[in-house]
Amino acid sequence: MTFIANFFGKNPSVYVQMEGVAVENGNRKEYLIVIMDISKRKQAEKEKMRLLQTISMEISVTKDIRSVFSKDL
Repeated sequence: MTFIANFFGKNPSVYVQMEGVAVENGNRKEYLIVIMDISKRKQAEKEKMRLLQTISMEISVTKDIRSVFSKDL
């Protein structure tokens, strides 16, 4: 499960991933929960998408320019 959490209002929102497991050992139940900050990964994913969109746009513009010049020949 991934969600956005704002810890204590001190930091901007961060992305965290929570993983947990429950184990029953006789009459005892034990729970282990881990919360991992994945903000840098999410930031890298956003930057990757931005760069891919920029590259796609540049390719489109290049194709348009080539089509204009090829018509002139």
